Amino acid sequence: MRCLLLLAAVGALLAAAAPAGAWIWPSDGAVLGAFSFSAAHPYAAGQHRGIDVGGSAGSTVRAPAGGIVTFAGFVPGGGRTLAIETGDGYSVTLVHLGSVDVPRGADIAEGQPVGSVGFSGDAEHAEPYVHLGIRVASQPEGYVDPLGLLPPRATPPPPPEVEPIVPAPVPVKPPVGGGVPGPVPSPPPAPAAEPPPAAEPPVPELDQEPAAVAEVAAPAPVAEPAPAAEPGLGPAAGEVRGPGLGAAPADSEGSVVRSRHRHPIERRPGAAPAQRPAVAASP
Repeated sequence: MRCLLLLAAVGALLAAAAPAGAWIWPSDGAVLGAFSFSAAHPYAAGQHRGIDVGGSAGSTVRAPAGGIVTFAGFVPGGGRTLAIETGDGYSVTLVHLGSVDVPRGADIAEGQPVGSVGFSGDAEHAEPYVHLGIRVASQPEGYVDPLGLLPPRATPPPPPEVEPIVPAPVPVKPPVGGGVPGPVPSPPPAPAAEPPPAAEPPVPELDQEPAAVAEVAAPAPVAEPAPAAEPGLGPAAGEVRGPGLGAAPADSEGSVVRSRHRHPIERRPGAAPAQRPAVAASP
């Protein structure tokens, strides 16, 4: 009798649960961790019995499907956890919640807020996220990939193109006399750097002053010696010789006869004519 009553109560509970319709995403963030599970090796290392959906801290977590809340509390390692059993036989689990806002036994609708995104338990990511796991309620290891039930997300629109910022033109004041202003003169170019002046070569020092060097006494003219008279030759009769001059002829009166020389030679009256010396006979 008790067994019959228990079965009737379970059947009524399942009948009262709202059937799951179109599934929705619990959060709007990206998928941070994919589903990886094998029913043949349910306890193998590295398996992941659901997906991790990111979200901003404090944002709303929605119920992926309508049903009855079968668990609302804290699980070691999983943090704040919420379990929902749908009318078509799925058990939906939300783990690592920042908060749980519905009690156990509540009948919730699809998309209803049930908590918030935050950090709790042993988080596997540095940013806030919520773990979503879906399992066939009648199978202890009947986990399925939530991406097979959730609707595909629409491709986000591309970011709007940012137009380049063009600086506003600088207003130019019109001239005082009116008319159209002329073009703004460009600034003069910077003067080129002048090369340093070349160093002047050193002037050698002189031992004597230039004036002293220039003033050099001219050598005095050297007098040429008078030609020597040939031996045996003297002035001829009637000739008078002057110093450094040739013989000058004289007339019978003893007058001086001008010669080609510049100065005449006087002959005193009564003076005897010079005699030519005798030439010694050769032995």
